[in-house]
Amino acid sequence: MPGKGNFMLFRGALLALGLLAAPLHAADVRQVSGCVLGQISAADRDVISEHSLRQEQFPDAVEQRLRAAVTGCAERLAPSTAELEGALTDVLTTLYIEMAGPRLQRAGIPVAGLDGWFDSQSERIRANYGADSMDDNEMERVTASMLQAMEARGVPAATMGEHGALVGGYLAARSLRFRVERGMPME
Repeated sequence: MPGKGNFMLFRGALLALGLLAAPLHAADVRQVSGCVLGQISAADRDVISEHSLRQEQFPDAVEQRLRAAVTGCAERLAPSTAELEGALTDVLTTLYIEMAGPRLQRAGIPVAGLDGWFDSQSERIRANYGADSMDDNEMERVTASMLQAMEARGVPAATMGEHGALVGGYLAARSLRFRVERGMPME
């Protein structure tokens, strides 16, 4: 079932690129992430998403193109280090969400149901879903709540379990995006 490991998927990608955390300025972050996303080819978007899903390092060529896009946007827009870090987080979560949404739908897991459940959670849960700051008991309680909400929408627990890594990754991406949108540091 979705758990803490999925949160670390994005954190690992950010660390691998040498970027992570400080308070953010959300409005500027979106401008920078839009610039970077506009420079990433459809093929590279797919590779980044797939490798994120499998928790694998990006191929060197793709990582180099991503770095070039980030560098080019940084030179043009002159964001602070924190804004650049937030933008890269936003880029990676956007790519993951773009990939995961259709896969969840094909698996019979309505994204609107997951989004509705996530949006109904407290700010603390939305900001920390799957992170180390959630102890195992809290994560179990939150996961049970999500499973109950999805079962109420007609999605069997077995289906959720079968696609647990994808569900967990999607919710972890939503959590990271929540932090970026509110200018919160990545912890």
